[in-house]
Amino acid sequence: MARNQRHSVGIFSRDGEPNYKWLINLLRSIMFQSIVEDVLPIYISSDTRSFYSALSQTSFAILYHTKKRGRLNIANVTDSLYDQELEDLSSCLGRSNVVVLLDDLEDSSDTVMERIIQEQRLDTHACEVILISKREKESSNLSGADPRFSQSPIAAQMQDHFNSLYDKLRRLKGIIGDAPYNKAGPGTVDNYATTPVSSHSIESRDTASERSSRQSGSGLLPPPQPSGPVLIEVNNSPQEFSNLLNRNPLGVLQAPNNNTDGKVQRDRKKDKMVFGIIGGLIALLLIVLIIVLCTTL
Repeated sequence: MARNQRHSVGIFSRDGEPNYKWLINLLRSIMFQSIVEDVLPIYISSDTRSFYSALSQTSFAILYHTKKRGRLNIANVTDSLYDQELEDLSSCLGRSNVVVLLDDLEDSSDTVMERIIQEQRLDTHACEVILISKREKESSNLSGADPRFSQSPIAAQMQDHFNSLYDKLRRLKGIIGDAPYNKAGPGTVDNYATTPVSSHSIESRDTASERSSRQSGSGLLPPPQPSGPVLIEVNNSPQEFSNLLNRNPLGVLQAPNNNTDGKVQRDRKKDKMVFGIIGGLIALLLIVLIIVLCTTL
C-alpha cells in the first residue's frame, strides 16, 4: 500500500450489524487508524446491484460470519452462503485484499481453522481465515451492546484468551497494512454486475425466484425464442433464398418436394370424384321420393 494511503474496509455479511459491532469499533479505533480510513458495514441480500455498488467503495474486504447462525457454511459445502460473494470480492479487489472472519466459535484453534480451510477451500479466494471465540471476545470486553477493546484481560484467568485474540488482531492489522490499494472502480464492478451468475454458486444462497428476479433487474433475460422450428419454402432463385434467410435467420429452410405436390393433387381429384358420386346418389333418391309421393297422392 502506498505511503499514507489508508484502506476503506468493507465488512460483508448476511448477519446483522450488531453481531460485528465490536469489529467495526476495533477497526475505527486507534489500533487501526494508521491503515484504515473508513469502515463500511455491508449487508448481503439478493440485491446484487447493492452489493456491487458497495464493493466499488471499498479497497479491502472482510467477509464476516457468526456461528450464531448454527453452521460455518461459507463456501463449497452444502447450503453455503457466500460462494459467489467470496469469488467476486477476490476478483474485484484481489485475493490479498480479502479476509474471512468467523465469529462466536467455541474452539478457535489453528487446528479448527486449518480443517475449515481445507474442507471449504477458503484460501482460494481469501488470503487469511481468522477464527474468533466467544471467550476471546469476553476477555477483552468485546461482548455486549457497547463493545470497547480493553488493553488488558478483564480477568486474570482469561489471559490466554486475551493473548490469542491480541495476536489475531495484530495479524489482521499486518494483512491490511500490507495489502495493495486495489480499490474496485465503477467499470470493474459494472462488468461483474452485468455478468450472469453461474448456477453452481447461486442455488446455495438464494432461491430460484431470487435468481430470476436478479437477472430480470439487470436486463439479463434472453430474448424470447420460437417455440419450434419455422418452416419456409424457397424456390430455386438465389435472390429469393437470400431474402428469406435475411428475414428469418432462425428459420429452418425447406425446399419444395415435387413428389409430395403430385400426391396431394391426386388425392384432391379422388376426393372430388367421391363427393360427385355421393351427390348424384342423393339427387337420385330425391327424384324417386318425389315420384312415390306423386303416385300415392
